Amino acid sequence: MKDEEQAKEKDDEQAKEEEVTNEEQVMVKMKNEEQAKVENVSNEEQAKEKVKDEEQAKDEVKDEQQAKDEVKDEQQAKEEVKDEEQAKEEVKDEEQAKEEVKDEQQAKDEVKDEQQAKEEVKDEQQAKEEEVKHEEQAKEENEEQAKEEVKDEEQPKEASPSPVE
Repeated sequence: MKDEEQAKEKDDEQAKEEEVTNEEQVMVKMKNEEQAKVENVSNEEQAKEKVKDEEQAKDEVKDEQQAKDEVKDEQQAKEEVKDEEQAKEEVKDEEQAKEEVKDEQQAKDEVKDEQQAKEEVKDEQQAKEEEVKHEEQAKEENEEQAKEEVKDEEQPKEASPSPVE
């Protein structure tokens, strides 16, 4: 019976050792699971941090692009203002050119009017000269006629015998 007790004790001891071993294994398993959870949490946090960093980088790229677009828009606005100014200058130049053409035309018209006035003065002068010429000719003819009449009056007296004789 002693052998049985010893065997039983040995079995109990072995069972206790197995139980302790099982408990140790469970503890190790739990410890490993805990460590895995900590690592998972750490990995998740790293992943979240990485996503956050990527989002921030994307935002920075977006901000940079927006800044570039704003610079581009400003440049385009400056170009448009410059083009507007140039267009205004061109309109101003066109207006000036039209004024110059108008002034030239006016000057030509004035020269033409002067020429016409000179022609009119010349025509008037010529008409006066013609009138004076006609008046002189008429005067000469009248004088000639008067002389003829005087001569005709004197001639019959000489030709006709006097009644006294």
